[in-house]
Amino acid sequence: MTRSERISAIIEQRQPLATRIRSTIGNLEILRDALGRIESKRGELLQKVNEDEIKGKLNNLDFRTPHDAITEQLAVLKKLQARFSRDTLNIGVIGIMRQGKSTLLQSLTGLGNNVIPAQSGGACTAVRSKIRHQTQGETRATVRYHSQESFLKDVIRPYYKDLGLNPVPVNLNDFIGRDLPILSSASKNTEQAIYNRLKDSYYANRHHYQNWLGQAEVEEKISLDKIQEYVTHPGKTETADAYKYLAVKGVEIFCTFPNNDIEKITLVDIPGLGDFKSSDRTLMLETLGKEVDIVLLIRRPDIIGDDLQDKDTELYDKAVIAVDDLSERIFIVLNQLRDSEEAKLACQRFKQKLNEGRLGINFIDCIVADCSHPDEANQIILDKVLDYLSTKIRDLDIKIAKSCQEKLTTISQQIQSELEKGKNIFSQSADDDYQETEEIFTNLFGGNDQGWWYEVSLELQKLRSELWYQRQAPNEELYEGFVVALESCYQDKGILSADNAISKINDQLRIVGPFRAYPNYQDELRVLISHRFLTLDQSLQRTVEMIKGKVAVILKEQGLLSILSESSGSAFFDEIFKLIPERYGKLKESFEIIAQFRLSYRGLILPRIRQHLDGLTSITAMTGDQGDFAIQDEQTLVISTNTTAEDIFSALEIDYDKAINRLKPALEELLCEPNEAAYAMVEEFIDNAIRQKRVPVEWKNFLRSIRGKLWPDVFGQQEQSRQIRKDWLESSLHVEKLTDSNLFLFI
Repeated sequence: MTRSERISAIIEQRQPLATRIRSTIGNLEILRDALGRIESKRGELLQKVNEDEIKGKLNNLDFRTPHDAITEQLAVLKKLQARFSRDTLNIGVIGIMRQGKSTLLQSLTGLGNNVIPAQSGGACTAVRSKIRHQTQGETRATVRYHSQESFLKDVIRPYYKDLGLNPVPVNLNDFIGRDLPILSSASKNTEQAIYNRLKDSYYANRHHYQNWLGQAEVEEKISLDKIQEYVTHPGKTETADAYKYLAVKGVEIFCTFPNNDIEKITLVDIPGLGDFKSSDRTLMLETLGKEVDIVLLIRRPDIIGDDLQDKDTELYDKAVIAVDDLSERIFIVLNQLRDSEEAKLACQRFKQKLNEGRLGINFIDCIVADCSHPDEANQIILDKVLDYLSTKIRDLDIKIAKSCQEKLTTISQQIQSELEKGKNIFSQSADDDYQETEEIFTNLFGGNDQGWWYEVSLELQKLRSELWYQRQAPNEELYEGFVVALESCYQDKGILSADNAISKINDQLRIVGPFRAYPNYQDELRVLISHRFLTLDQSLQRTVEMIKGKVAVILKEQGLLSILSESSGSAFFDEIFKLIPERYGKLKESFEIIAQFRLSYRGLILPRIRQHLDGLTSITAMTGDQGDFAIQDEQTLVISTNTTAEDIFSALEIDYDKAINRLKPALEELLCEPNEAAYAMVEEFIDNAIRQKRVPVEWKNFLRSIRGKLWPDVFGQQEQSRQIRKDWLESSLHVEKLTDSNLFLFI
């Protein structure tokens, strides 16, 4: 297997591991949230319980430590998941300014200064760049811009944190529209330099680059000749566009590498430290942790004599933070000018110090090569790195993954230990005597001669008897509604009440003729009368709600259920219905029946009214095979071509009065219907909620679950203590299920 094939196999083997780690991350986040909740509950219990023994046991529990340990391991796992999900192995190149980092990248990729700046002078590389191999095609790039939020988080706020500036901007407008905070006069020179970078670059030019920052991160494809604008600091000739690089989060460059072995390799150019950019430090940590497999630290020893400087050790120490096993993932590359004997000697001395451990850093190997020479860069540096990648990286991956998994196993054991202690917080002596409590509850619930059951049953039976005697009496609500509706019929008779009725009828005769005009007016009057009685729907609803209210009063007062619902009528029964568990099906159904019971005008009264409005209809039902209409036998007016408006008006008056006179007795017959229906509703509820077999048992079980609310003086403290213990045990069991070590296995 060639080196390139081995690298491809490593990448392929990583994918399933990345998937398993992703699943583990999800499980850990759920467990961490559960630990946070049980820790909060522990704090709540400390405020609720009075027993010193229980408080002592609660204080001895520690869920915060494993919670924080999981947070720490989640950060590691997310780095691994990001690393193992990639379709390339990545080599990160770091180094302080002017050491040859960009020069090495040029030699490895074949790119020039127009893409990877390596000019003399100050810092040139402005953003993180990833350089990927492509087998063919012109060099191109994809630019990713910061969103407003990521710009604040990754670029601006690190300055505020490093310099102790306040107030910290909460959004982009807050940074752009507000004066920059003044740096303390006691600040050191380094802090002043960092502050100047924030002020002179990001603050002074904020109006130049702000339009490139959107609500979300966006990408833009660019050609080779445009890449320099996005990866380098502006030159002497500056325009507003020259500062758009400040809004760039990263650039991904695609080109054809000289070395064919690196088809599956990505080079990551991490901006050099030393130019007082706070954001570079944050960027380097994030990039090294998630996007890099091997690190090349570029250093050019001074020919006069050199040791590691503060900037070197700072760079190394920060890399250690991002990469736990950095010593097994970092090469030191000493950049030696090929034609300089002094440079050669300086590199030899520096390498000797490194190998002897006199400079205090650990690494895989120290490589000496001229970074500006493509052959040395590829044959001396890259070949050694690729050999290491193809033979060692999988073992390193498994090693760090196993280390993380072992830590998770330890955390799981710690949680289980705390849960075991938590189970014994409430001792048996702290528990109330269940048998005694049950006896008290049974006496309070009672039976057919005393207690809750007796009082509720008795009051409901009294109401039933009262309604039984009233069921044949006219309903007052409906009667008043009838009176109002009839009065309305007398006061407004439609066309018959119009001042110019004859004239209007004449107009209709001219338009449609007598054979259509008369039936049309009959239809209008029929609709008019029918609509007058629509208000009876409200009368019926008030009747039903009033009776439901009487039942609700009994259940709230004698039944003590006001603690569950202060509503009345249908709302009361609906709320109680929702509170009754499904396992108490008979009881739940009885509340549903009465909650949904309705009386309506259209269902109860309209059919009775309609049959007495036939006098305002000029045809009967369809007859005969051809669907012809049969004319009514007893019509008030026989229509002819000579029928006048006065004839129609007189006939309509007769038809209208007949209809109203026929309705009166029919409506009077209906006055008892609402009371009859209300009685039936209550009796149906009593039959289902009281008399039905097994329903007393369901009532008893339902009330047992809320007895502390119904009889707080008797059970309040006991039920509160019981509920506290129940909630604690449920939380503990929930965490215990989530702590199963199988949920964290990914190797």
